[in-house]
Amino acid sequence: MIDKWKVMTSKTSHDHAGQPDKDGTRRVLSRVELLPPNEVCTESYIVLGAFENQTTAQNCLGYAKTRFVRFLISLLSFSQDITRERFAYVPMQDFGHPWTDEKLYKKYGLTEDEIAFIESMVRPMPASAEPSNREANDD
Repeated sequence: MIDKWKVMTSKTSHDHAGQPDKDGTRRVLSRVELLPPNEVCTESYIVLGAFENQTTAQNCLGYAKTRFVRFLISLLSFSQDITRERFAYVPMQDFGHPWTDEKLYKKYGLTEDEIAFIESMVRPMPASAEPSNREANDD
């Protein structure tokens, strides 16, 4: 995986012991980042995927940041630990194009009530997939 673009997330939840904030919403994942080729991460992170090109990796990154995905992860998250098992309900997608909550809601036929429930439980996360300053300076 070293020579590929990687999408990673922290093994520690953003939420305190898996609990929602005062407003009842959760962020679920604390960090979701893009690692360029020839960069690696420690075992404090879970690599969600390794890709041949930046665009495909960015599409995976955007998918992981959707409320839809984070809601599904939250269903199996009972502590601050995020493990691979927490992703059991998250369906694999074609990362040849970007994903948004709206596209996912439509693909899986969610009702307005189901969408409202997800959005009442999980707060938005910036979908930006721009490389960090460190990555931009490595060109």
